[in-house]
Amino acid sequence: MFIDGPLLRDQDTPWQGYLTGYQLPFTPGMAFLSSPLESGYELRAALNQQGIMGELQAPLPAGPLHRWDNGNRVEVKLYNGALAFLEEDLVFSGGSALLIKGAGGEWELQQFAKAELTGTRTYTLSKLLRGNGAVSRAWAHLQVHVLWCWMAA
Repeated sequence: MFIDGPLLRDQDTPWQGYLTGYQLPFTPGMAFLSSPLESGYELRAALNQQGIMGELQAPLPAGPLHRWDNGNRVEVKLYNGALAFLEEDLVFSGGSALLIKGAGGEWELQQFAKAELTGTRTYTLSKLLRGNGAVSRAWAHLQVHVLWCWMAA
């Protein structure tokens, strides 16, 4: 999947976007091909590590930007991988980042400090942070098609 969304880190190049993918079982070297036509595809990138992907279980609630949101919770169901608690300083430096794609194709960057496992690959995320780094819009009730999580700090 190609993600043309908010930047996760200051050093990322705005026009390049992000690539992620997963398959079960995952084999390193997952290829991404592209072509402006329906033939002549060329290799653009290969993944050596799969992304953590899933979907929201309820619409994303509206919330504040650039400060901790201790009131809202986000319920997610992962297709693969796991989520974990991360110290606040590491979240501020870009860790525990979610890129959430809405039904209209818009992306939002949201981060979290707490992740509680509530079922099989299902988590309740809390201590939320929106708008850190890239300016994201506080979408009210964003319906999600794709969730991509970047856990590195």
